[in-house]
Amino acid sequence: MKSKGIKALLISVFLIIAATFVVLSVEKTPSEIKLVGKNGLESPTLREYFKEEFELYPEHRIKLLYFEYDLNSDGLVDKIVFIRSPGYAGVAGHGFYVLLNNDDGGYEEVYGVLIHFIDSYEKNNAELFISSEKTNGLHNIIIRDETVIVYEDGRLIPK
Repeated sequence: MKSKGIKALLISVFLIIAATFVVLSVEKTPSEIKLVGKNGLESPTLREYFKEEFELYPEHRIKLLYFEYDLNSDGLVDKIVFIRSPGYAGVAGHGFYVLLNNDDGGYEEVYGVLIHFIDSYEKNNAELFISSEKTNGLHNIIIRDETVIVYEDGRLIPK
């Protein structure tokens, strides 16, 4: 009877040690980080970057949504921007821009295209993630809505 109890105790201790080893060996770094959008109308930097839009159209006709992340791991926060206005909208969607911080307070546009996102995001039907994987030195941007779209190698790729 005692040997069964000792045997069960030893098996339990072994399982606890094995489970602890498995937990410790699991990589803690997520492969994707979900970003939360911010109102770009409150960003002086973005208002300056898109100043021509603000000169052409009243503010209530412009919607700016942006996300911040260091996409190229240079220690500077870059911006992923979506803009909807009369000048940046059409059947193909709204403006989608990747702006890299160039350490002098300005931004360099490395990508721009039209895509549908703002409306879906506001209805909680779309999300934006940053992948731990990189292409050409930039973290991949993953947009999830009805379809999954990945920004890789300077282009949007439906997955």
